[in-house]
Amino acid sequence: MPRNELQESSVLREIASLHARSLRDNGLSRCGTGFITCYYEAAAAHPSTILLTEMTDDDKLAGFILCSTDCRHLFSRVMRTTGFRAVRYPRGIVFALARALVSWLRGSPPVRYDVEVVFVAVEQNRLRSGVGRALLAKALEELRQRGKRGVFLRVAENNVAAIGFYESAGFEPVINWRGKRIMRREIKA
Repeated sequence: MPRNELQESSVLREIASLHARSLRDNGLSRCGTGFITCYYEAAAAHPSTILLTEMTDDDKLAGFILCSTDCRHLFSRVMRTTGFRAVRYPRGIVFALARALVSWLRGSPPVRYDVEVVFVAVEQNRLRSGVGRALLAKALEELRQRGKRGVFLRVAENNVAAIGFYESAGFEPVINWRGKRIMRREIKA
């Protein structure tokens, strides 16, 4: 879906809802769909991010992928882009501030690639149907067209299914870091 249509549609609320349902272990999921919608609105509006969706035949959200060349500043973008609407979600604000502080204290993972795959989520009834693979292929093609050479992601060490999916998509493990497996992949020109 084109960026401007994505920003102006109810798809952002669907993305926030899917995020909250499928990425429950993620801290952002605990902030509520209102704040998560603000988060994705800010992400969709910023040129450093790629937010792609896969829709079903009846125009329902099947899945999404978010990639960013500057994910350390996504939360500050939420505040700048959505302004006072984000303030209505104090749990989200506290999470965003805590996340920024922890990120600053811990530093970035020891991987230097152009882009991070921040989130990938697929509806439960669409798992293993090719939606995730299609989203990843679209994102990699978009990144290739933007001249990016490499992408990395973090996945929980105990998420065996996701690790297997990413390995089958050409990602290779780099290091285990703070309970996450860091994986990377080159983007062929």
